[in-house]
Amino acid sequence: MKKLISIILISSLFIYFIYMITDHSKLNILSIGDLYSDGYNHGYYPSYNDYFKDYLKQYDNYDILALNSTLELLDFIKDNNELNNRRIKKIINDSNLIIINTGISELNKLDNVINSTYVNNYLNNYEQLINSVYKLNSNIIVVNIPSDVRISSKYRLIINDYYDGLVTKYKLKLIDVRDEPTKNINIIIYQALIGQKLTS
Repeated sequence: MKKLISIILISSLFIYFIYMITDHSKLNILSIGDLYSDGYNHGYYPSYNDYFKDYLKQYDNYDILALNSTLELLDFIKDNNELNNRRIKKIINDSNLIIINTGISELNKLDNVINSTYVNNYLNNYEQLINSVYKLNSNIIVVNIPSDVRISSKYRLIINDYYDGLVTKYKLKLIDVRDEPTKNINIIIYQALIGQKLTS
């Protein structure tokens, strides 16, 4: 009987030790982007969000905020609107990783007149978006603009250089897709995301 009690006690201690060294935390991911980055939900081919959600464990939490423009995203956060029954600022604050990938669908709109005024307004809204998220959480990865967005190479260079400056200013991480066509970037972003040192 004493031998059985000793075995049970040792087994219980062993199980408890394994439980204590295992990471049971829930990983919270927030992806902020335009309709392109939302993938299947808006009729595009699978996005990095679709791939990354499949990669994560079932108990992890993955929120996607996808709207038409950077200004709409900025206003959504400033107004602290609800996403998946929670306030967006709370989601930002609780996130282990925030991915910001906006601009593709906005800059690709055929009815937009892309000139220096438009680009300046876009970059102003983009920096305000970065700043509003950064004030709540600095764990941000920025994705820049791919090579075939329908704007002139001059404006694409200006936008990506501006992104580089923001990454340096706020000490963010960058997934660089500036030399890739849009059709290639989802797998590149996904591979970069799974290379992050995240625990779940």
